[in-house]
Amino acid sequence: MVDASDVARHHSSPMAQPGLQILVGTFFALGALFGLVEVGVIALARGHGHASAAGVMLAVWTAASVAVGVVYGAVRWRLSARRRFVLSVAALAVRPFLIATFAFSLLTATLALVVAGGSNAPTFIAGNALVRDVVAPNAVTEAYTWISVIVFAGAAVGTPIGAALVDHADAVAALWASAVPGCLALAIASGRQQVADAAFADRHVRRLPPDPGLP
Repeated sequence: MVDASDVARHHSSPMAQPGLQILVGTFFALGALFGLVEVGVIALARGHGHASAAGVMLAVWTAASVAVGVVYGAVRWRLSARRRFVLSVAALAVRPFLIATFAFSLLTATLALVVAGGSNAPTFIAGNALVRDVVAPNAVTEAYTWISVIVFAGAAVGTPIGAALVDHADAVAALWASAVPGCLALAIASGRQQVADAAFADRHVRRLPPDPGLP
């Protein structure tokens, strides 16, 4: 038997679910981090007199993410998706410090981007794997839409902030600033452990009967 609270949850917006709120908040912060890093890398390349190198540096960053993502997807993990998500966000939170520290030359910055890029894909894989666990079956599509859009919303916030920092300071300032949304993302993903665990462990919404009013 499904009680009244479960029925209300089944028909409510997916954004009312604590688990999805955690995912959306985390990915918004990570989007801001991406925006800051990208602006910082472009400015760094220009500052060294090799503006065209920015494209190569960002491509290497993306390639590292793809390569690690392929390996990550092939592994049969014993850790839960929830734990893997928090760990990968933690790795992303550390990477701004790595990139900014090694930004004294384009070569060292590129090597740092290779290492840092490895945490991108695992974070998105683990995060997307959790979506079905935190919303009702009839809200999965909307939940995935939130996850997809919110990253770009975060980048739209981080990019102009990074540009302002470059204009008033330098490229490295934008790279260091990316540590702020990185730490924020980790704080949101971790949360108060008992609250976050409850949100992600609450799988009973998946067992609710489908809404007969839906096509």
